[in-house]
Amino acid sequence: EIKIEEPVVAEDRILFSRVATEWFNKNKSSWSRDKTVSQMWRMIEVYCFPYIGNMPVEDISTSDVIKCLAPIWLKKPETADRLMSKLKRIFEYAQSRKYCVFNPAVFSVDFELPRRAKTPRKDTARIDYVRAAHFWNEFNTKADPRSLSVQAAKVLMLLCKTPMQVAQMNWMDLDLTNARWMIGSFSETELDLNMYTPIPPLALDILKKLKMETGNEPFVFYKQNKRSDTITEASIRHAIQNIWGKGLTPFGWLGTFKTWSHSTGYPQSLLEVYFHQSAFLNLSITERQEVYLQSRVMLTHWQDYLIGEAKVTERARL
Repeated sequence: EIKIEEPVVAEDRILFSRVATEWFNKNKSSWSRDKTVSQMWRMIEVYCFPYIGNMPVEDISTSDVIKCLAPIWLKKPETADRLMSKLKRIFEYAQSRKYCVFNPAVFSVDFELPRRAKTPRKDTARIDYVRAAHFWNEFNTKADPRSLSVQAAKVLMLLCKTPMQVAQMNWMDLDLTNARWMIGSFSETELDLNMYTPIPPLALDILKKLKMETGNEPFVFYKQNKRSDTITEASIRHAIQNIWGKGLTPFGWLGTFKTWSHSTGYPQSLLEVYFHQSAFLNLSITERQEVYLQSRVMLTHWQDYLIGEAKVTERARL
């Protein structure tokens, strides 16, 4: 269990490090399963303490919070969003204890942080889905199985998520016991409200083996470099193109999967929710659970198709 020393109070003024410690110790028992407690603390410690750790909490302004978020806002958007959510809760706790009057983590990102531009995709070269199984076999035969980028590419091809999502996959969001990956965190107490991607058996096997290699690091595909602590999206693309050339990209593979799922008979509504959080948030709890179960069936079918255990003519298993 992680041990965190209680920070001192300077001149009877409560520091952010103390508030964060109190909030963390109060809530860590509610984080169940594989939401790794030590990694949650590390995120706060790495991204917040250098800027506001030794500041009295009542003196912290929105501009100070932005200093914590700005370095990773564009480079690691999912991590930044998760950190912002935690900062809001820490300051809510501080308000409830009357350590501070207002919550500096509540602000409009449109005015305070750079806009995350959606650039047109040019890297969408794809293959016909009838050739997907052939490529999967060739990739597994020729690519170096020890390479992190190759393993990330395999996970991407099985789960059909974006290269950014895969490259920044965090152990804290993986529940290997129940074979699921939390993509959208909307509730820390009611876990069923969150958005999960089912993990089919082959991907689960890859992740369990990686757990022994990078399990003590925050990221699944942990690799130190100048810009981040993960492999790059480009390295995943290169892993694929080293085998197939420029005729296929990660985003192109997602297009191949979408065409296969549609042609096989999986409903468009299922794909909309699978690829878009906004569609997921519009569903009731019962509908979310049903979509999760359907997604597991679809991804298992896709895996079976890639390894030759399902024919190209087999219809949706729903």
